[in-house]
Amino acid sequence: MNQHHFEPQSHRVGCIYCKGTFDLFSTTWCDHVGVPHASKVCPHCRHCLCDHPMYRYADLWQEAPPVFQRHGFRKVFLFYI
Repeated sequence: MNQHHFEPQSHRVGCIYCKGTFDLFSTTWCDHVGVPHASKVCPHCRHCLCDHPMYRYADLWQEAPPVFQRHGFRKVFLFYI
């Protein structure tokens, strides 16, 4: 039997600011300098997570799964999972 490995091409998330949903993999990265990890920009309200108070807590990050790594993530903020 031939097994096919399904890998999602998109990952829908909700913005914590405007509650709009968007594809995390296809939206743009923010251009903030001096943050440990850049974040993605919500295409609806144009906010990123860099200013969110919880974004700086190391225990809210984990090593990025392979599918996230293929989209430029080294680590993933738990709000994105």
